[in-house]
Amino acid sequence: MAERRAEIICDELFFERSSDIDSNDKTNLLRTVINGLPDIVSLQKPDHTVLFYNEAGYRFLGRRPDQVDGKKCFELIGRSAPCELCATREATISRKTETIEKYLPEYGVWMETRAIPVLNGEGAVEMTIEILRDTTDSRRMMRELQKSEERFRTLFEEANVAIVLHDKDTGRVIDANLATLRRYGLSSVWELETNDFWMEPPYSFNEALEWIHKADREGPQRFEWLNRRATGELFWEDVLLSKIVIGGKERILATTIDITERKKLEEQMLHSQKMEAVGTLAGGVAHDFNNLLMSILGYASMLLMKTEQTHPFYEKLKTIERQVESGAELTRQLLGFAQGGRYETKPIWLNELLTKTSNVFGKTKKEIVVHTKLQGNLYAIEADEGQIEQVLMNLYMNASQAMPSGGDLYIETENVELLEYFCLPHGITPGAYIKISITDTGEGMDPETRRRIFEPFFTTREVGKGTGLGLASAYGIVRNHGGAINVYSEKRHGSKFSS
Repeated sequence: MAERRAEIICDELFFERSSDIDSNDKTNLLRTVINGLPDIVSLQKPDHTVLFYNEAGYRFLGRRPDQVDGKKCFELIGRSAPCELCATREATISRKTETIEKYLPEYGVWMETRAIPVLNGEGAVEMTIEILRDTTDSRRMMRELQKSEERFRTLFEEANVAIVLHDKDTGRVIDANLATLRRYGLSSVWELETNDFWMEPPYSFNEALEWIHKADREGPQRFEWLNRRATGELFWEDVLLSKIVIGGKERILATTIDITERKKLEEQMLHSQKMEAVGTLAGGVAHDFNNLLMSILGYASMLLMKTEQTHPFYEKLKTIERQVESGAELTRQLLGFAQGGRYETKPIWLNELLTKTSNVFGKTKKEIVVHTKLQGNLYAIEADEGQIEQVLMNLYMNASQAMPSGGDLYIETENVELLEYFCLPHGITPGAYIKISITDTGEGMDPETRRRIFEPFFTTREVGKGTGLGLASAYGIVRNHGGAINVYSEKRHGSKFSS
């Protein structure tokens, strides 16, 4: 009777009544369909008595129909009571379809069970149709997928390079890793998505979008990009754009490396090469010009020896002699820049020389307050004391010119160890050095002035008020002594010279 009732219920569920198919044919067809399903299908009473299993169910249990039908479902898996999680019980209570997923340790599988209640004429649950699906493999695949995603997310987040995921059509930021947020000075991807500070001039968003579209059309694109941090600071990036597919959607992956330091080193190396070329030219000119001046000075001296002081040309000849001597001083400064000067090296103590020269400078420039911070046990160096003194006085005078209304001058020394990455662009050998820093609180310099500050005859002073050789000769003397000189300056924020 129960089996017949089950057949009638299944008939009503799967077929529309039709006079074209008799009842027996429909029942046989229904059995064929249900038995052909890979999922387990069963009919159960609310008390868990099994009325029917399809062939997949019998195969799973490893039993014949006569060993299953009429038994309690929990008894078939070796239990003495209903399962704690039971879809049939939940469907009987709620009188609606219930789905649960549970692990069956007896078989070592996960099963998703969907229980569909069958109500009688009074609205009570007469039986349930259970459809059971083995989800072991899908759960294992899901776990592997989750592990893969976790590994990818870990690599994504912990990578030292900045990685940003863009929409290939709009260029919108979809995701970014921690390295990106740190580089821009942000705390969340949302801030990167909702701010466009990083697309402000010198480049525009449209230019960035064009690169993204080009990567979409033509394949991977690599280029250098001048970008901007949240603070407004500009920095250089090496950018690689590639098209990838994530979740069935095409995206543009931007992988970037901060190359700001590399660009600075390249700029320093180019500047060093430029100064070396200028120095070679200046040295040749200085030698020839000095020889010419010496010839003029010789003839002027000979004329002066034969000219009475009362002669109208006497003072003119003295003026020629003085101007030639001034010209000779300029050539000496040029030779100092061009590695053509003569040096008499001996051990000197820079702290003593700095104290002496800064005291002299402080007495002549009372409107400037000199502050010193000199490291004890400073290394001794082999140098020409007169030449180093000239470097210091040139730097002091440059600072005073930047502070016409007075200010503060800070002089510091320290022992340092210079590494190869710093030494390479300056053409010096890594090792132990003495660092001298001279910092003023003056007007500062713009980038263009800062780039040309050590060039011979470059000056920002009015015509007739400077030759532009002071810092050039300081640069040459320091280089000739195996050192390097750098300047850091911003407009209205003073300057700092380190050598």
